[in-house]
Amino acid sequence: NLKESILSLFHKLFCCYNRVIYHNICVFTIKKDNLSLEALCEVRADVCNQLGYKYDLKSNYKKARMYYQKGAIGSENEGYKESCYNLGLLLDNGLGGDKDEAMALLLWEDSCKKGLDLACHNIAALNKQEIYYNKDIQKAREYYQKACELEYSKSCFVLANPYFGEDG
Repeated sequence: NLKESILSLFHKLFCCYNRVIYHNICVFTIKKDNLSLEALCEVRADVCNQLGYKYDLKSNYKKARMYYQKGAIGSENEGYKESCYNLGLLLDNGLGGDKDEAMALLLWEDSCKKGLDLACHNIAALNKQEIYYNKDIQKAREYYQKACELEYSKSCFVLANPYFGEDG
């Protein structure tokens, strides 16, 4: 939409005056504004996800988990499904706290329902490989199909395999 593109460009230009843009988020650098990424995380799940990812890369899983959790609990704006997915990864592997596979699965299923292609693909693989779920090829096919519809190419490739669902 042309109107949205113009408004976005205007916002970025306006934002750059004594400010910094971080992942399309206007971050104020003037001290009197006193707004940081941590403060933005309180209202934007995408910022929480980015902060979580930053600490995830540094192997500070406890802090990463905290930010992913804020993003997953916060409003369901952009970044919510990613925060849920990433929190699920930490919970599944017991990084930054207790291992909780059941909660990880719930978070991944929610991420998939909200349209995160990777979450759908991974749930399909878990169903196909009998990890956490009873082996269910039909359910795996449905999740692969959803991920493929969300343009996740690996899922489309799996579905194109003529031997999909066969053992061996």
